[in-house]
Amino acid sequence: MHGGAQPLNSGRQVAMLKTMYIQIQPELAPELKIADVKGFLDVLGSTSPLVTRHSIDEGFDAGPYFNFTFESENLKELWAVIQSKVLANDSLAPLAKASIIACEGKSGWNDYLLLFHFDPSVPQDSIDAT
Repeated sequence: MHGGAQPLNSGRQVAMLKTMYIQIQPELAPELKIADVKGFLDVLGSTSPLVTRHSIDEGFDAGPYFNFTFESENLKELWAVIQSKVLANDSLAPLAKASIIACEGKSGWNDYLLLFHFDPSVPQDSIDAT
């Protein structure tokens, strides 16, 4: 490089962000208070030091759905937090009947991991594969 330009990395280690999605299909759990879930997950995304960025979007595909996206440098720790603070939360118990949780694998979405599925007969992956 000339002119005093520094390489983009300039000796710093750049952490790789990975993404975890929680998709909720509220029709599968009519007792689920989606406003409460949105509020809870928004607070988690805004306050957890593990979450670099988060977003919520919604759509309709044979029924309404909500996608909660979390970007993190440490999906393994984030998954532990989601298990303990979200899935184990009694006030959010209906989530287990209406959610799918997936994250990027070692090769991004080409080898994504299905961490949780509302249908227990669907095979689930281990976060240790990231």
